[in-house]
Amino acid sequence: MLSECFSSVVNVNEITDNFLTEAENRTEETPHEKLMKEGQAFGKEWNEEHSQYDICNYEELIKFTPDSTFSPDMIEGIKKSFKVYTDCAETPECAGLPEKSADELFHILVSNFDSIFLTAEHWEHMYDELCRDKLTFKRFYPMTRVSHNGNLEYLLRAFVTNDTFWSYCCEHYTENAEN
Repeated sequence: MLSECFSSVVNVNEITDNFLTEAENRTEETPHEKLMKEGQAFGKEWNEEHSQYDICNYEELIKFTPDSTFSPDMIEGIKKSFKVYTDCAETPECAGLPEKSADELFHILVSNFDSIFLTAEHWEHMYDELCRDKLTFKRFYPMTRVSHNGNLEYLLRAFVTNDTFWSYCCEHYTENAEN
């Protein structure tokens, strides 16, 4: 088709033959070939890791169940992050806050939180938890104090919205828990 349309302007067959000859003799990878190899290597590594563990990245934390398994890197990251998160609730600033009403505590959370990753249902759940037990404020308050960008946003969301994950972390990653 190219020959029929452009043979009067350029020698299409010669250009095509030269390109194919160069491609056959080329020993260096093209950027496209390098990218494809890297993608295949990443895919293989991802498949191997996910065949061994249920949760291998922070985005998957929201799906945590009691029988979930973590990749070793995830365990270390969660453990460190949980410590930082819970330490935020032990500051003098937070100490007197649970004496306030559930409505006041909820207002503090809402007015100091500027992320968009929580839904109306999540906020309702937090309000219900505060009404049930004002000490749960210590679970929710740190989300207003710590950085929440990138992967940490997924981790914070799991701390705040997944009760099972929160209980797991309290059981396994508090200073008194057995490692």
